[in-house]
Parts: sequence; C-alpha cells; structure tokens
Amino acid sequence: LTGRALSVALTFFVALNSMVLSYLGNTYATGSEMAASFVLFALGTSRLRPTPGRGYPLAQPLLVGLVVGWLIMLNPYNALLSGFIWVGIRVVAWWVDRISLLALLREFLLIALGFMVSISGFLLLGRQMFPGLNWLETYRSWNSRLDYATFISDANIWTRDVAFLVL
Repeated sequence: LTGRALSVALTFFVALNSMVLSYLGNTYATGSEMAASFVLFALGTSRLRPTPGRGYPLAQPLLVGLVVGWLIMLNPYNALLSGFIWVGIRVVAWWVDRISLLALLREFLLIALGFMVSISGFLLLGRQMFPGLNWLETYRSWNSRLDYATFISDANIWTRDVAFLVL
C-alpha cells in the first residue's frame, strides 16, 4: 500500500511537524540527530503492510534498532522523541493490519538485536578511539552539571516558542 513516494511524503510530513519545528532555532539540534530521526521516520512509514507470501521484511526492524542506538549515542532526549513518533507511526500500521502478537514480538526482538549491536559497536569504537573514557559516565557527569533553567529566557517563553506551532 505504501510505495517510495508515499513513504517519503509521510516522512517529511511527520518530520516537519515535529522535529524540525520543535528544534528550529535550537543550537543543540545537530544535522546528525535530524538525519537519524528522518531515517527512523522513513523506516516507520516504509513497508507498513506485509509483502504477500513473504510477510514483513526482517531488515527493517534491525535497521530501526541500529538507528535508535545511533540516536541514543547522539542525544538520548532526541532518541526518546523520535522513538515515540516511530511507535505512533507503527501502532497505526499494526492496528490497521491486525498484526499477530507473534509478529509484534518478532519485530521487537529484531529491534532489540539491532539496538544491542549498534550500542555495543559505538561503545567499543569509543573505547578504541578514546581509551580510558566511558561514554555513559561522561554523559551522566556532564548532564548532572546542566541547569536547564538557564535555557529559559523567561517564564512565558512558551507563548512565543516556535515549538508551539506543532500543537
């Protein structure tokens, strides 16, 4: 039911109504985070229905897990946002197609496998590139020092924030 053109259109619609608008003007949104989010949305909208006689492709959930691992290493908050948008896209497909519990379980197991491969690969690569450093400990240490109140210029910023356009 979804071809390449519809998948691209849905990806841009979802992405431009969430990620781009909510991060417009935010200097912390990097091109890598947006690229990974677009890839995740594209994977969510592609192949929404099973291929007759072949079922759902196995590569798609593996790629989803790899991209989520990539997003976690880039920015865990962005991974949560993009991940929940992906879940919303997939819930519609699962509901419309009445996917069996076994097919859902298989998809989530493949996603978990892709995620573990991605995270393990990034952590091992990080240890090789930066011996003696620990990504998780560094992230926790620097994140605990942040005072998110410094990012708010005034209490009523939400009335002028471009992210309000998303609603």
